[in-house]
Amino acid sequence: MDEFTLKLTKDECKQLLRHTFIANWILTATHDVPEKATEEFMQKILKFIKTNAIEERIEKDKKLNMYFADEKLEGEYLEQIEAYNEDSFIEELIDQLTKRELVSLYSEKDVADMNETKFNKIFDGIQLKYIEEIESNGMRNIGLVK
Repeated sequence: MDEFTLKLTKDECKQLLRHTFIANWILTATHDVPEKATEEFMQKILKFIKTNAIEERIEKDKKLNMYFADEKLEGEYLEQIEAYNEDSFIEELIDQLTKRELVSLYSEKDVADMNETKFNKIFDGIQLKYIEEIESNGMRNIGLVK
């Protein structure tokens, strides 16, 4: 196996930990059991950070022989993930509401026949309405219409 060396400052190691934690969360959040390679890589990073006293909020569970971010550090990273999730959710919601309205106003054929400029002008106009609504009222007026 080839091995490589990478020189990082203490701050860069903390960034590596942050990025690795968030990436690991994304890769494993929807799995009952994480992939072995993913878990091994995360443990390698955590062990390196702990062993070199780069981040004091890494703990070792001696029974499991595994390393973990303590509750406070994990909370900081999860706040960043939650902020991303909220922004992504709102962007996707606006996009889906815009598409739904577009197909209710125009036939599939009309949409397919539109040139890109016309489509974008109509799409952006509808989308702007949803953006302004959510910016003004949050999710208060978003609901199921039957």
